[in-house]
Amino acid sequence: MTTLVFSYATQESFYQHIEKLNDRDAFSLCIQALDEVPLTYRDYRWAYTLARALQNYAILGDRQEGCAHKNAQEALLRAKSLLESVKEQGKDKAEWNMRMAYAYQYLDGQKEKALPYAKRWAQLDPEDRDAFAVIEDCTPTQKDDSAEETTRTGNPKGAFLAFCLLSKGQWDKKQFARDLEKEWGITIQEPEEDDNTIVFDVGDMMAAVSLMAYPIPDGEAEELAKNNYMWPQACAVAQEHCAHLLVTVFGKEASLIDRGLLFTKLVATCCQQQYVTGVCTSGVVFEPRFYRATATMIHDDLLPIYNWIWFGLYRTRKGFSAYTYGMDIFGKSEMEVLDTDTDPETLQGFLSSLVVYVLSE
Repeated sequence: MTTLVFSYATQESFYQHIEKLNDRDAFSLCIQALDEVPLTYRDYRWAYTLARALQNYAILGDRQEGCAHKNAQEALLRAKSLLESVKEQGKDKAEWNMRMAYAYQYLDGQKEKALPYAKRWAQLDPEDRDAFAVIEDCTPTQKDDSAEETTRTGNPKGAFLAFCLLSKGQWDKKQFARDLEKEWGITIQEPEEDDNTIVFDVGDMMAAVSLMAYPIPDGEAEELAKNNYMWPQACAVAQEHCAHLLVTVFGKEASLIDRGLLFTKLVATCCQQQYVTGVCTSGVVFEPRFYRATATMIHDDLLPIYNWIWFGLYRTRKGFSAYTYGMDIFGKSEMEVLDTDTDPETLQGFLSSLVVYVLSE
């Protein structure tokens, strides 16, 4: 495959060609072509594109066939050097912080240095779940528990995530901070006026709350709202939302229960925001008033299982059946009780007692 010769007149065609080479996993050809760009035109775009090609070569290898360790380390070091050379232009871009995070993540013995870049990446692009995955991977732990954190049903263990539906695309960050401290005793640094994302540490955990000024994509909220048989208005609320708050918590050093408790406190606090109309999590859309009420169980040292787990009910020819949704976040199997001759309330009570036992023991 031939490469274009770079010139001022052909630079757009040149970079389009580089993108095609990248999509075809021809990373060595990308590097070769970019290395031939005249010094005069080696700007931020050139440095970033070359750093990306070097990282892809190091991590994936041409045609995704892998790369020799020595060559990979050399490529990663060069990519890091290139990114550092354009730090002033890139430091406030999600893409630049992403590449710096990847450089340190894959360099031998440098993982912890990836953290500040991954956190900044998450702050600048909070909907990119890869940022949080890098943070999780690079957070130091006392033991290697990577085997415990694998996915089982496509939902990562410990991946606490909620979308708070908004009827208007704005939120009061300072009020959120005040409410969080007043009800839960959690103090965070006062948010910046022009920042739509708050990222903060609570003990061994890291949390983020971000404003997304658009509806949840692909009609996901509308579909999940259909699952809430206890809230007739759920579908209408989901259809009318125009923006959402993304809430997430992670941190390997903390237990799954502690992560879940902090997560519930944050979401319950978001429910106090003026324009929050619903909470999309655990496979359903909750009514904010219900979510806040069940979260108060924490004050009585009880597990807020109704915030964590959705108890689905359905009728069969032989009676009522019930199932759980959300146990996999805690690394546990979902439960289902089939064809009982009892009433739905008793059935749900039985299943919820099993959930409490499994999670508390």
